This record gives sequence, C-alpha cells and structure tokens, in this order.
Amino acid sequence: MKKSSSINSVFKTFRLIDILSVPNAEYSLTEITKRLDLSIGAAQRITNSLMQIGYLAKDKKTKKYRLTPKWLSVGFGILAGMEIRKIALPHLKQLYKETGQTVSFVIRDGDEVIYIERLTTQDLIGFNIRTGLKRPMYMNSMGRAILAYLPVDDQAEILKRTISTNGNAKGSLKRDKMEAELKKIKQMGYAINRVSYSGGAMAVSVPIFNQKGKPIAGINIGMPPKTSPEDEHFHKMVEMLMKTGRTISSEIGYMDDMEE
Repeated sequence: MKKSSSINSVFKTFRLIDILSVPNAEYSLTEITKRLDLSIGAAQRITNSLMQIGYLAKDKKTKKYRLTPKWLSVGFGILAGMEIRKIALPHLKQLYKETGQTVSFVIRDGDEVIYIERLTTQDLIGFNIRTGLKRPMYMNSMGRAILAYLPVDDQAEILKRTISTNGNAKGSLKRDKMEAELKKIKQMGYAINRVSYSGGAMAVSVPIFNQKGKPIAGINIGMPPKTSPEDEHFHKMVEMLMKTGRTISSEIGYMDDMEE
C-alpha cells in the first residue's frame, strides 16, 4: 500500500470513529458508505479491521455497527491524566513555592513517561523540557522512581525492552546494574539523576501511587549542579518532595504510606 493510501485509510478510519462516538450511534455498512463517501470495499476493510481488534461490534439482527466499551480505556486514560494533573497542580505549586526549584510531573505511558506539568526557575536553563514530551522510563529519574515500585516481572520486561531499544543511546546498559539501582531507589524512597547536558544539575524524583497501590506518575525537583546529597538543604527538599508525593497519592486514593 502506498504511503498516501495508508494515510487516507487512517483518515477514513478516524472519520468513522468520529461519527460513531455520538451517544447511541449505530450505522449499517450502506449508511457508513454514504456518510463518509466510501466504497463498499473500503468500508468493509475499515469495519473488519476495527472489529478484529475489538473496537467495533456488529449487531447480528440490525447489521449495524457501534463502538465497543474497549474505547473507554482510551478515554479514561486521557481523563485520568487530566484528573491527576488537576489534583496534583496545587501541591506542585506549593512545592515550587517552598523550594524555589523547578518542579516537574509525569504520568506513565507504557515503557515511557509523559511530562504533563512543569514549573520552571531560571536556574536550570539547560533543562529544555516541554509538556507533552515523552521519555523512556528508565532514562528518566521520575520514570526510574515509578519503575522501582513495579512488580519484578514487569520491571524485567521493561528493562529488557529498554536495553534493546536504548542500549547504544547512552553507552552500555547493564541489566544487573539497572536492577541494583532500582532496588536502591526503592530502599531510599526516591531516585537521583545527574543531568550531564545541564551542567550536572540534579533531579530528585518520587513516585505517585493510585488507589490500588500502583505507581502511575512521578514528581521531581530539579536542583542546581552545586547541590550535594550530603547537604542538609538537600535532605530538607527531599523531605518536602516525599511529603508532596504522599499527599498527591492520598488524594488520588492511595490508602497506605509509600515507605516499606
């Protein structure tokens, strides 16, 4: 299939999804061809494909198509990100005010994290990060904080894919060293990362847990290069960061504390 034909098929597929997303919308194949100006063949290919992956259903009696509840997971995923941000934002602003440091917030998306909020200071100009940016989970301090609290089997699969995809991106990635680091993060309750492209600035991160105790998001503080983990000031900011993480987790529905 030619590239232009592929793009056209995707466009037509989303047009179909759009007209079926109206409450109680159901259309027969003939109605779909008329609404979207498609040939019968094109309409059949699109509907069969969507049915095969479970996003479209066909009524046996009326022969009409409708969207399935599987789309709810897509919508709820988006809404969850929006709702979490709404809950977290006041606490992020308070943390930003109390520490005077850059504060970031990400949510997990598969093997990656997505930045959905960032409150910046002028101290960390080298941190050229925008909301919407995706980063591999292990290659990001907030991602590592999340990863450290996932079940061991999930960690293993993610690390395997990370090594395969990013093994040459930042030098050699050794499985045993990665696993040891995640164990240390879980013991401490937070992750630390020195950012080489920002002059050695430090990022300190903690996970956010949902009502089931699963790590679904992360927050961090970006500290200037001169910061040392031995400084009393560093430990005070980490305490504030961890407190903020526990508060956000609690408001999402997490009933236990994050320390084991």
